[in-house]
Amino acid sequence: MKPYLLVSRIFEPFFVTLILVILGFFKSPLAVRDKIGLLVFVVVSAVIIPFLFMVHAVQHKIVRDWDLKDRKERPRLLALLFIIMLINLIAVKFTGDRFLFATFAFITVWMLGFMIITLFWKISGHTGVNTLAAGLLITWFGRAYWPVFLAIPLVAWARVQGKYHSVAQVIAGILYSLVLLYLFHPPAA
Repeated sequence: MKPYLLVSRIFEPFFVTLILVILGFFKSPLAVRDKIGLLVFVVVSAVIIPFLFMVHAVQHKIVRDWDLKDRKERPRLLALLFIIMLINLIAVKFTGDRFLFATFAFITVWMLGFMIITLFWKISGHTGVNTLAAGLLITWFGRAYWPVFLAIPLVAWARVQGKYHSVAQVIAGILYSLVLLYLFHPPAA
C-alpha cells in the first residue's frame, strides 16, 4: 500500500469520529450505566451505519470511489450524515448531559457548514475532521496533547499526494475547523 493511501485510511473521518465519540463519552460526567447504551446507539448510528452505507455505495457504484473525488456525489451523502447527527443530537439531549449535548451540537454545526461549503466547493473532510478532533482533544484533555496536531500536515500531504484534493482544499478544511473551534469554543467538561 502506498504511504499516502495508508495515511488517508488511518486518519479516515469515520475512524477519527469513532475515537472522538468514545473519548467524548469518557469525558462526560454522565453516569457509566447511562453512558453505555447511549454510546452504543451513537457509535452504531453515527459511525457504523454510515460506514457500511458508504461501503455499499462504493460496491454498488452509487458513488465512483470511497473518497468522493466528484464533488457532485457529496451533497446527498453529507445530507444523510447531517440527518444522522441531528438524530444523535436529539438522543443526547434527553440525557440531560450538558457537555455531551454541547459537543454534539458543535459537531452538528460543523457538519452543516461543511455540507453547505461542499455545495459550492470541495474542501477536505479528512483535514477538517482531523483538525476538529485535534482541537476537541486539546480542549478536553489539555495543552499537553498538542502533538495530535502533528497528524494534520501528514493527512494534508496524503490527500494532496493521492490527488484527492488540491493544496487549497486541504488548507480550507484545516482553516474551516480552526475557525469554528475559535469562534464557538467547544465544551471542556
